[in-house]
Amino acid sequence: TAYATQDIINLIESTPDVVGLFGPNGAITPAVGNAVRSTGMKDQICAYGFDLGPAQLDLISTGDLDGSLGQQPYLQGFWPVAQLILQIDRGVSAGNLDTLAEVVTQDNLTRFQEIVSTRFTN
Repeated sequence: TAYATQDIINLIESTPDVVGLFGPNGAITPAVGNAVRSTGMKDQICAYGFDLGPAQLDLISTGDLDGSLGQQPYLQGFWPVAQLILQIDRGVSAGNLDTLAEVVTQDNLTRFQEIVSTRFTN
């Protein structure tokens, strides 16, 4: 994440008219927020990303990250594998799993802080 943060800082500094940044996964999203924090540009740059964990929640709470799509990537990876094993080994048909994908911002942050503190799986 430190290398990604520095790369994003370099991008911000070399592109003075940048107005938005997007982190495509749980590793880069915190780097986006850290870069915004380091450059002090949270009022000039709109920053969003994917995945939700303690780092993303901290950055959203301080305004360095405007939001992130919480989608429980652990369940997206683990559950399909478990379903395949059940289907192949036991003949159990796959079920539907709603990972409750939702955009988390300062407006709904409190609810997700509790969820992530008790069930963090990123």
